[in-house]
This record gives sequence, structure tokens and C-alpha cells, in this order.
Amino acid sequence: MSGTPAQVKAKFALWPKENWYGKCAGVVMTVVNHFGKRNGAPYASAKAAQSASKIISTNPGKAPVGAVHHWDYYGRDYAGRYGNWGHVGVDMFGGGTRVLNATAHADERWGLNVGLSTVRDITNRVGNYKGWSLTYGVHEIHIELPAPAGKPVPPKPATPVPVAPEEEEEPMLTIVVGPKDNPGAAKYIYDQEAGKLTRSVRGAAESAVLRAVEAARPDACVFVEVDAKHIAALKS
Repeated sequence: MSGTPAQVKAKFALWPKENWYGKCAGVVMTVVNHFGKRNGAPYASAKAAQSASKIISTNPGKAPVGAVHHWDYYGRDYAGRYGNWGHVGVDMFGGGTRVLNATAHADERWGLNVGLSTVRDITNRVGNYKGWSLTYGVHEIHIELPAPAGKPVPPKPATPVPVAPEEEEEPMLTIVVGPKDNPGAAKYIYDQEAGKLTRSVRGAAESAVLRAVEAARPDACVFVEVDAKHIAALKS
């Protein structure tokens, strides 16, 4: 069984009234029982676990996540016996910067007299740092950091739907009925779709404009001269 630091913290939160003072070996065995593998009986003290563990390095900065840090600690037990009972903690994030241990001086409290401390702070209070091991004696601890959040995957661009090119419409030819040499005499505009004269040219001004259009765009405007008989026929 394995777990993340957040899951370990949540487990200790289940016992808010449990006083972990003086129970550093109990803190570590709790982690073993829920986030590791127990391979025998608990050790009588942190010092006994230290003696059963293989010290890998005395450089806490090289400790991986889940490493177990060990100290010598001299004091009296609950029966009043004086001796080196040791001190122990579990590295939650690696590098010896956030070690879960039984203490009243945690930088981050995870319960009553239990929380995270640096190896340096613990050493300043407890004493002789002995180094770190990958196991707690014969017992295993499996702490894993959550995978870092990846960059958001950009949405796949939609496949463009091919659009047929629009056919360019031919300009509608404006047929003006009237003499070329006398713009003011232009009278009608011929609607090609309707096939008849649609309206009268509104005076000489519009006739002149149409004449200018014819000059600029012969494909858009043309003057046609017809007699009165043809005009009458086109209007019908």
C-alpha cells in the first residue's frame, strides 16, 4: 500500500485527540501500517529501529521521499529509565525539509504534538543526527508525490470544411434608352430580367451619371437609341 503526503495527513487527522508526544516510533509505525508494509513486530524504541536499519547517508539533502531519518536522543522513558531511546521521522517530500515526527515544535501541525519539521530544526533540539535509511528496520514505507499537473492540452483544431469558391457574378448591364449625343433626352432604363422598361430616367442629372458610368465601365451601362414605336413596345 502506498499514499501521498496529503493522504498521510488525512489519516492523522482521524485522531485529533491522540497525543503523540514521546511516540516518535509510534508515528512511524502508523505510517508503515497504512502506507507501507509491516514485516514483523514493532520496535521497542526508535533507537532499536535505527540499529536494525541500514543508514544510506548522513546528508539529509539527498534523502528521497519516504526516507526515514534517525537521531540519537537521550532522556527518560515513561518508567523513568534514562538512556538513548533515539528519535525518528519520515521524509514526506524528500531532501530533509519536511519530516513527519512527534514534536511540539512542528512547522506544520498534523495533529497533537505531531507534524512536519526540517532535519536541521530537529537536530538543533534533539541532538546527534545519524543519517537516513530507506526502510524502518525491516518495515517498508511507500510515500509517493502526486504527479505534477501537465500543461493543458490545446483543443484540436476543427477540420476546415471545404467551401466552394463563389462564382463571380457578371455585372447586370444597365441599358439606358436614349440618344448618346443628348444625355438630357434619355428617358428610360430597360430591365433585362423583366424584359421591359422599368422606370424613367430621373432628369438630365441621372442621365449624365449613367453616361459617366458608361464611360468608366462599358460592361455595366450602355445607351441605346430607339424610336417612339419601340419605346411603346418595350413599356408594354
